[in-house]
Formats: sequence, structure tokens, C-alpha cells
Amino acid sequence: MKRYILALIKGFIIGVMMVVPGVSGGTLAIIFGIYSGLIDAISNLFKNFKQNALFLLSFIIGALPGFYVTSRFLGPLITQYSTIVVFLFAGLILAGLPVVVRKAQIQKLHWQHLLAILLGIAFIVGVTFIPETNVAIIGSDSVTFVDILFLLLVGFVCCLSILLPGISTFHMLYVFGLYDKVTTAIANLDILFLLPIGISMLIGILLLSKVVNYLLKNFPTIVYCVIIGFVVASVVVMFKAWPAGLEWLWSILLFILGLVGGYFLFNNARKIQEE
Repeated sequence: MKRYILALIKGFIIGVMMVVPGVSGGTLAIIFGIYSGLIDAISNLFKNFKQNALFLLSFIIGALPGFYVTSRFLGPLITQYSTIVVFLFAGLILAGLPVVVRKAQIQKLHWQHLLAILLGIAFIVGVTFIPETNVAIIGSDSVTFVDILFLLLVGFVCCLSILLPGISTFHMLYVFGLYDKVTTAIANLDILFLLPIGISMLIGILLLSKVVNYLLKNFPTIVYCVIIGFVVASVVVMFKAWPAGLEWLWSILLFILGLVGGYFLFNNARKIQEE
């Protein structure tokens, strides 16, 4: 029971934070010590169906209200004060970086490890160069077959951003020009709009989780070195604009708050994690 309650609580916190563009749900899952457990439960769902399904359901039940809270109440504030709020999340993610480093269990640093870290950084930086689109998708009057196909494609791409830590799901929605529409749909509980994305994300996660699980079990150090690169680069690409004037003071305070709060949060999470 404790395992499921922890999954629910961690799911809620991850759901709240990952709505912010630049914040990776996969990275947060690693920091909270639940990532490999989620991947293993998904890839082996039918081997121990009851236990794995309850674990995943607990996480989802926690994450969905987290999405809703941020989209409904915090979304406008994050949008309005994005220049300074990003420092808070940068502090939180950096506070969790030692957790990812411990996961890598590097006994001695080799060139393969450095190459893996650089590849991780290069991949995340490369994603940011994808030009943003402005697709007018699913208007208020009608929904076309092409609209649905587009949403299915977006969902599949977003599933990659969930499975690969360091890639922000909601940044990818920005790339497709759908961030505002998706957050609005979550806030308004527009199930019809969200359904195609959700279905394709679910199918993609079920298909690709076995590959990720295989890599984690057979090449854990290299995989986590790549993820270290993901995390470092994800903090850098979060910054779209710099503060001005008095904003710098608030930014520094929020960054310190993120570092200190993240240290205690993730340190306690590490002590009670399931993995």
C-alpha cells in the first residue's frame, strides 16, 4: 500500500511541474526514484498485471490532478512571470542532478561516459532548433480527419518525450503550436480534444517502453550518462529570456529556493524510494 501511496504523491508533484515548458517529466521521475519502476511496470504490464496496473494507476491518478492544477490555476501565472519562474524550476532540477549521477554508478570516468553525456546534451539542444509551428488545429466548429491524424502524431512524439528524460513534453507541444490549446483543454476538461493525443501516447509508451527497459537493464551506466546530458541541457534550454532590473532579485531568490527546497525534497524522496 505504501508503494502505491508514494506513487500517487510523486505523480501529483510531477504532474504539477511538467506542465511548465522545459521541465521534463522523465527527469523528475528519475529524481523521485520512480522512473525505472514505471518503465518496468509498463513493459511488463501483463506479467504481473494486478501489481503493475495498480502501480501505474496510482501514478496516473496523482498526475492528472497535477496537470489540471497547473493548467487551471498556475498556468496564467507561469506565462505572465515565465522569465523569473524558470529560475525556480532550474534550481529544482539542478538540486536533483546528484540523484541522476548516483544512478549512473560511474566507478571510473571513461571516454564512453563523456561521449554519452555529450550526445545527451547535443540531442536536447538539437530539439530546441526545431522551428515552432502555428497550426490552427481543431476549431470550435468542426473536426477533420486530418486534425485527428495530426493529434495522433503529436501524441506519439510526446510519448518519446516522456520515455526519454530531459525532453520536455510541453516544450514539444510548443514546437507543434499546441501548448495553449492543450493546457486550455486540460483546464476545461475537454476530453474530446485530449483523447487522440492520449490514445497515441498510450500506444507509443506501450510499444517503446520495452526498448527503454532493455537498455536500462543491460547498459545502465551509459544510459544514465546520456540522461545526465539530457538533464544538464534541459536546464540551459529552459531560459528563453533574461530578467531585467528588480526581476533579477526575485530570480535569484527563486533559484536558491529551488536548490534548497529541491535538496530536501529529493533527499527525502531518495530515502523512501522503491527502486
